[in-house]
Amino acid sequence: ILGDSTHGNSKVNREFREKYGLPMERTCLHLARLQLRTKNAEYSSPVLYNGLTTDSTDMTQNGQIDVTCPLENDMWNMLQNIPDLWKEAKPELEKEGVFIQPK
Repeated sequence: ILGDSTHGNSKVNREFREKYGLPMERTCLHLARLQLRTKNAEYSSPVLYNGLTTDSTDMTQNGQIDVTCPLENDMWNMLQNIPDLWKEAKPELEKEGVFIQPK
């Protein structure tokens, strides 16, 4: 796992910090989208997270909870420093309905 000091590779982490701007103490994991099916498809109240409604959460017509989260700026900046990776990953992510954009 990139950036993880326990499960990652320290040599690779150091290389990514030097070449691509990986912030110190930053694990490169991001949950861009989470979809959950609810038991009651007729549920129509706003979806709550810690008691607050969120703009990025949507209850679809089939009763599915669909949560998206923009990428933090530090990770977005690092992706922009690796254009070949981003160019290859972007269409694959979009096929899955994941549209990465900065916060």
